[in-house]
Amino acid sequence: MAVKEYMTKNVITIRPDTTIAEAVKLLRNHKVKGLPVINEVNKVCGMFTLKNLLYIVEENISLAMPVKTVMQPDVTFIDAETPIEETCLFPRKRLPV
Repeated sequence: MAVKEYMTKNVITIRPDTTIAEAVKLLRNHKVKGLPVINEVNKVCGMFTLKNLLYIVEENISLAMPVKTVMQPDVTFIDAETPIEETCLFPRKRLPV
């Protein structure tokens, strides 16, 4: 089985200037654990996940700040044809295709 058979196809994305508060609302409203951050040419440039919220709370970061201040800029991509079993080899759980 390939990744393409399990991947989310209608992905909710945000922009780097989206506020943390807006991103948190999207996480809650759509019951997802992460949001790809896309740039002006619609390419993934980061990920905003529940893990970021721990850092935000710990560092007392304002929810009015843009997600680019706390997002994970290093994103691991995976090919749609990759066997689903291989996804276990990646340390990150959110893998844009």
